[in-house]
Amino acid sequence: MAESYMEDETVRRYYEGWIDKPTAFTGHHLDDERFYKFVKACVQFARGGDIRKTLVTSVLRPSLVDSFSSHSGMSESVYRDECDKVVSRFEELVAYEATNLD
Repeated sequence: MAESYMEDETVRRYYEGWIDKPTAFTGHHLDDERFYKFVKACVQFARGGDIRKTLVTSVLRPSLVDSFSSHSGMSESVYRDECDKVVSRFEELVAYEATNLD
């Protein structure tokens, strides 16, 4: 098993399926769906453990920064802002998934 969720083969496949699209940051509903699939793959990786501790954004952020910087036409400040938005959405979805009905 992978040490971190970003090293997991399934998670990586969904991540690349989302981030490698030229429209990944346009807000198109298909891009959102690909992002949600990536998050769902992360959550499935974390099942059986503490989701919030397993899916820390300090693991995601470096991959995002590398991926954003490779998108043509994005200045560093723009892709850092986009990275912050993605991390925030990721944290919100992870918190949702970690919520129990106890």
